[in-house]
Amino acid sequence: MSSQFGRLLASYRKSRHLTQLKLAVTVGLDPSVVSKYERGTRHPDRTVVLALAKALGLSPEETNDFLLVAGFIPAGTGYTEIKTALEQLNSKIDNLRLAVEYLTAKLTLKE
Repeated sequence: MSSQFGRLLASYRKSRHLTQLKLAVTVGLDPSVVSKYERGTRHPDRTVVLALAKALGLSPEETNDFLLVAGFIPAGTGYTEIKTALEQLNSKIDNLRLAVEYLTAKLTLKE
């Protein structure tokens, strides 16, 4: 794991005026584990990263960035990219619905 996650975790924690002890207790971890995460000597699993994000009050976009830095979301799939992809898929689904309605109407007229 890169120390980038540890630095980001420490930055978020300090900006919220939380001690390692307070964050650890909130998430249900031993305080030494939070220290190890911040030093980059231990790697959290995805569930722990999400619990830390929730305890830190991170926004959805910050949570995605947090997951990315922890190695759980491939590069280029942050919140904005996911939202854009979903909008594009919804547009394609709408176009397919219209095509199905058109073809159904056309087949109905032939009968």
